[in-house]
Amino acid sequence: MSLKRDDQRLLQELERLQQSSNLLAGLMDDPSRGIVILTPDRRIVCANATLQEWFPLAAEPGSLPPCHSVLHDGSDTNCPACPALRCMETGSKQTVMLDLASSGGKDLYRVSCTPLTGADGSLIGVCETYEDTAGNALAEEAMQQYAARLEEKVHERTAEL
Repeated sequence: MSLKRDDQRLLQELERLQQSSNLLAGLMDDPSRGIVILTPDRRIVCANATLQEWFPLAAEPGSLPPCHSVLHDGSDTNCPACPALRCMETGSKQTVMLDLASSGGKDLYRVSCTPLTGADGSLIGVCETYEDTAGNALAEEAMQQYAARLEEKVHERTAEL
C-alpha cells in the first residue's frame, strides 16, 4: 500500500514540476520584452529569445557571461547604477532607464529587476525584464499624428457645416 502512495506522490510532484516548467516557459516567451535570469554575481543563467535577438552575446551556448558584458557589447564595466546590484542589496524591485548597445544600435531600455529567493528566503538570483522604449516612442508618435489628422478632419467638417 505505501508503495502505491509513494508512486502517487511522485506522480503528483512530477505533474507540479511540469506545470511550473510550462508556466516559466510561457512567461519567458514574451516577444515584446527581453527577460533574463541572473545569478547573485550577475551572470546570465537564462535569457529569452527576445533578449538574445537584441543582445546576441546572450545566446552563446554553455557560457555564463556577466550581464554587463552582454549589454555593453563585451565591456568589462558594470552598468551605471546597476539595477541588479541595487536589487540584491535592497531586496526590492528596481527600475531604471539604461542606454544599451543592442543589435539595432544604441537604444534606451526600461530595465526592471526583481529579486528571486529560495524557500529559506535567501537570495538565489534576479529576474530582469527589458523594454525597448524606442518602440514605445514610435507608437506614441504615430498616435499623436493620428490625433492631429483626426482634429484636422473635425475642423474641415465643421467648416463645411
